Amino acid sequence: MKHFFMKKYIFAGIFLLILFTFGITNFMYQFDGMSIAFQKYEKATNQDDVKKLISKIEDTANDELVGKISFIETYGYIQKLLGKSEIDNFTYGKDKSGYLNYPSFYREDDAKLKEYAKQIRRLKESVASKETETLFINPPGKYVPNISLYDKGFPVSDTNKIQDEFLLYLQNNSVETLDLRKPILESGLPYEKLFYKTDHHWTIEAAFLGFCAIVDDMESRYGVQLDPNKFYRDLNNYNIHYYPQSMLGSMGRNSGINYSGLDDFTFITPKFETNLVWEAIDLNGDTKRKEGSFEESILQLDLLSSSKIYSVSKYDTYIETINPWDKITNKNNPDGPKILCIRDSYFSPTLSFLAPLCSEIHMIWPLATTNKVDIEKYLEENNFDYVFIELYPGNINEEAFTFF
Repeated sequence: MKHFFMKKYIFAGIFLLILFTFGITNFMYQFDGMSIAFQKYEKATNQDDVKKLISKIEDTANDELVGKISFIETYGYIQKLLGKSEIDNFTYGKDKSGYLNYPSFYREDDAKLKEYAKQIRRLKESVASKETETLFINPPGKYVPNISLYDKGFPVSDTNKIQDEFLLYLQNNSVETLDLRKPILESGLPYEKLFYKTDHHWTIEAAFLGFCAIVDDMESRYGVQLDPNKFYRDLNNYNIHYYPQSMLGSMGRNSGINYSGLDDFTFITPKFETNLVWEAIDLNGDTKRKEGSFEESILQLDLLSSSKIYSVSKYDTYIETINPWDKITNKNNPDGPKILCIRDSYFSPTLSFLAPLCSEIHMIWPLATTNKVDIEKYLEENNFDYVFIELYPGNINEEAFTFF
C-alpha cells in the first residue's frame, strides 16, 4: 500500500513539475508580447481600457502558446488517420470534396430576425430626407445544397434558410435587397473557384463577381451610369496573380494543414491608373493612413510573401479585412457616388474593386468589440448617396445590429 501511494506522489510531482516548467517557458516566450500590451495600457483610467488590456493579454496567451502549432497538427493528423469528417467535437466538418464548414445539429431560430429588419427600415427612413438610397446585400454562404455533399446523417448547417427568412422580413419592411447567391452561383465559375477549403470566406474571384453584380444592380435599380462601357467589370483590365497551395484560412489554422490541406490564392489588381487614400481606425484605436495606387493604398502586399501561414491569411491583403472604421477616397473621381457600407470581412475585396468607381467609400464593421462606431451619429454627421448593409449569413445576429 505504501508503495502504491509513493507511485502516486511521484507521478503527481512529475506532472506538477512538467506543468510548472511549461508555464514558465510560456511566460518567457510571451514576455515581449505581454510587455507591449502593458506599455500600451499602462495608464488605463477607465473600464474600456482595462477590458482592452485583458483582451490583449488573453489573445497573446492564446496565440503565442509554446508548441501550439505542433499540438494542432498532431491532433489534426490523428483525426485524418481515423478518417473523421468532423474535428474538435464538431467545431468544423469536412464535406466529401474536403471543404471545411460549420456543422449544426439543429437550426437555432433567431426570434429577433423581424426586429433586425425593422432596424434596417428605421435606418432607411432616417436617411430618406437626404435622398440616400438604402440596400441590403446578401452574399452567398459556403454551404450550397446539392454541391456541398456530406456523409449521410452529418449535421449540416444550412444558412440559406436563415437568409431566405431574413430577406422576406426585409421586403415586408420595404427595404430593397440584392441577393448575390443567384448571380454568383450561376456565374459559370465552378464551386472550387468560389470558396476556399480552409476558410469561410468566398474567394477573390467570387468577390470580383460580387462587385460586378453590385454595379449591374445599381445601374438598373437606380439608373446611374457607373461603368457604361463595362471597362471596370472586364477582368482583362486587371492583373491576375496565382499563388498555388499558399493560403491557410481560419478554419485550417484551427484544424491544421495535416487535416485541412492548403488553398490556392488568386490575387487581382487593376492595370489601370488609380489614386486612392485609405484611412482607418483599428481595434486598438490606432489611426492608419496610406496614399497612392490601388496596391500602395489599400493592399498589404507583404502578406503575399509572408511565411507566417499560421498567423496571417492572404485574404487579409485587401483593406486589412477588418477594422471598426475605414474610408477610401478616390482622387481620380471626386464626382462619383459616396457610399457608406455597414459590413463584415466578406466585403473587403469587393469594396476594394468598387472604390475606383466612387468618390468615397466609408466602411463600418459593427461586430467590432472595441472602438465601435456610433452608426446613427455617423449618419447624422455625413451625407451619402447610398447606404449598403452587407452581412455574411453567420453574422446575422444581435451583435451586428447596433443601430436604431
